[in-house]
Amino acid sequence: MFSQRLKELRKEKKLTQTELAKEIGLSKSAIVQYESNKRIPNYEILSKLADFFGVTTDYMIGRTDYKTNIKKLEETLLAYRKVLEKLEWHSFAGEIGFLSNCPMCGAAYIHDEDCELGKLLREGDE
Repeated sequence: MFSQRLKELRKEKKLTQTELAKEIGLSKSAIVQYESNKRIPNYEILSKLADFFGVTTDYMIGRTDYKTNIKKLEETLLAYRKVLEKLEWHSFAGEIGFLSNCPMCGAAYIHDEDCELGKLLREGDE
């Protein structure tokens, strides 16, 4: 499975075996042997390859079909959700007139609170 995955990932990145070898710091013959299933990488090289391609070592060796770590993916999705919630809040707050634009920099801020950049710019004018 490793040999297939390595070849697929290399081709997805449109790299030759020579280019991949150079990126990872290996010889072309090592890559050829890995892809032809004549040699198995040690953990250090497996980790380097996984990091280079942005996948997990489990994906590289065929233990999972998920390229990324599910936990990491959940964390990323949660972060995006928080950003979207803030954007929705800002959109809603703007519709009801709860947000204003900073006269100094144009950034949106909540009434009765100063925009951070605006504060700095005002301090420079004083």
